[in-house]
Amino acid sequence: MAASAPRTSVVLGDAITDGIGSANDSNARWTDAPAARLQGDPGLAPVAVVNAGIAGNRLLNDAAKPFIGPSALARFGRDVLDKPGVHWVLVHEGINDITATHMLSAAKDQVSAAQIIDGMQTLTARARKNGVKVWAGTLLPFEGTKRFYTEAAEAKRQAVNAWIRSSGAFDAVVDFDLALRDPAHPGRLQPDFDSGDHLHPNEAGYRVMANAVDLRLLVAQPPPSDAGRKAVSAGAAAGR
Repeated sequence: MAASAPRTSVVLGDAITDGIGSANDSNARWTDAPAARLQGDPGLAPVAVVNAGIAGNRLLNDAAKPFIGPSALARFGRDVLDKPGVHWVLVHEGINDITATHMLSAAKDQVSAAQIIDGMQTLTARARKNGVKVWAGTLLPFEGTKRFYTEAAEAKRQAVNAWIRSSGAFDAVVDFDLALRDPAHPGRLQPDFDSGDHLHPNEAGYRVMANAVDLRLLVAQPPPSDAGRKAVSAGAAAGR
């Protein structure tokens, strides 16, 4: 049974949120550790974590093999705004939009850093219209991957991350890139955190990601009151 005044934090992401690189049935995705920490804190126990990660998901475009599922933009209403008690969303999307540019030939798949940033701004605006606070995670390094790493792709990742860190567009920023990158080679994951494919973290890397999330912000930056949120949501329902 839910505790009194339950609230929900949704993590919207791709394979890294879905936990690819961790063992099956181990509950070792990076989102599992914050959920456990919340349950261990009486002041935060009413907050639930919803993992809305889909391996192969993109921010801007729907599925086109090997990418999977409706885009984050298309599923934002269903997977975030319509979740019971949602008050926060952490967006960690965009790396598959970058890699698709080098794997797919359709014009719509050739996206720029500016387009990814515009997509994030769209999600942020929709969330705020519904009284939902927005956090963002920086995109992880992926140098060493065989199929889609290029200097141009890395330049896009760097541009998106620079904007996430400096734009002030979000209520909080979680710098996953800084936490997991190799200090001696910042375009790569630290070897101890690499699942082996140079893209997805292993369980140790997921633990580092989890520890990078400052759960105190759930208290320091509380969402609107339930009454206020309902009023905002009613006024914004048409925009979902």
